[in-house]
Amino acid sequence: MIRRLTGWIAGAAVLAGSVFGVHAEGVRTQSAIVEPVADVRAFAPGIPFRVGVRIRLDPGWHTYWINPGEAGMATSVKWALPDGFTAGPLQWPFPRRFVSDGIVGFGYEGEVILFSEIMPPRDWPGGQPAGLKAGVDLLLCKDICVPGSAALTWSLRAATEAESDPEGRIALDRAAAEVPRKAGEGSVSASFRDGKIVLRVEQAAGFGVSPPPVFFPEARNLLAVDKDPEWFEREGALEGQFTLSHLARGTPLRLKGVLVPGDGSPGAVQVDVRLAR
Repeated sequence: MIRRLTGWIAGAAVLAGSVFGVHAEGVRTQSAIVEPVADVRAFAPGIPFRVGVRIRLDPGWHTYWINPGEAGMATSVKWALPDGFTAGPLQWPFPRRFVSDGIVGFGYEGEVILFSEIMPPRDWPGGQPAGLKAGVDLLLCKDICVPGSAALTWSLRAATEAESDPEGRIALDRAAAEVPRKAGEGSVSASFRDGKIVLRVEQAAGFGVSPPPVFFPEARNLLAVDKDPEWFEREGALEGQFTLSHLARGTPLRLKGVLVPGDGSPGAVQVDVRLAR
């Protein structure tokens, strides 16, 4: 995965003056195309809408999640919005696990959309377009790793009523379906037992032991990601035992991450629980 890292002076590309809903061209940065996507062609003041960055990767290449794994760099998307506009948290579809040269990584292959909900101000002047910007930094890996970046700039028009972009909405709905949902109350718990972190998943969470689920910790260097956890069915629930990484700085107060069905299908849940001792 990381045999060598070629120049950090990887071309920053600029997309200027594009309008959502007019099929804006993407920006080629190294082995990926980065392009904007939105669920509206025109926004209405005071009504939220979604915007995202779609990353199309060349065959065989991958990029990274919040926790990139043993190596790599988390993808970064930074919005620059007009005064009065606010952006919600960046939404991440659940990642995949891949191994290259014996190094475990967490991230994406093929295509991924990272997106946020944008709230425009209620007093935005009718008919006045809004200039939006997104700065994207990512690491792209295959046999080598190269950094890429894209500076996206475009204009989105305002209207009395929002005008949907069907193609963009479908793409964002598909991405949203892979964003982990909150786990049900009491359906997931964690403890520290016999030197290992034990994640307990109740039947109500909908996970089975065959194939076992995959847990992606949010914190880097917390778990030994090169060692497969042991999963057991116990008292009507599923328990996974995880070894701490040799780089871990003690045991955390909480366990945060994403639990994904073993077959990679949608249905991932967010894990954010206190670590009982």
